[in-house]
Amino acid sequence: FHSMPDKAVFDEAYWEAYRAVNQKFAAASLDVLRSAKQKRSSLPLVWIHDYHLLLAASIIRKVAAEQGLHCKIAFFLHIPFPTWDVLKILPWCREVVQGILDSDLVGFHLPDYCTNFLD
Repeated sequence: FHSMPDKAVFDEAYWEAYRAVNQKFAAASLDVLRSAKQKRSSLPLVWIHDYHLLLAASIIRKVAAEQGLHCKIAFFLHIPFPTWDVLKILPWCREVVQGILDSDLVGFHLPDYCTNFLD
């Protein structure tokens, strides 16, 4: 994401570990949504921060829809969002982008990073 593709390492085992972390975060968020479902008076917000959790919104969105859990999801990226020519090198590019798109609100650190995302 920092526009240094020559330093990138694409290892399936690392990707699976990354997915597992996102699954754990999503599971914990869904547990909170389930427990809040009975008590809430307003729509819960799940606020996701940074590149560590790029897949979490997709997981939460899918399971929440299946279980009738309503929430809003916000995502903020604190690092540069790469240009398309750099992003497309990532073997899991579609999953990463979909993870961001499954959020209701997305924020980027700088306007240029937002432009990169929109491109």
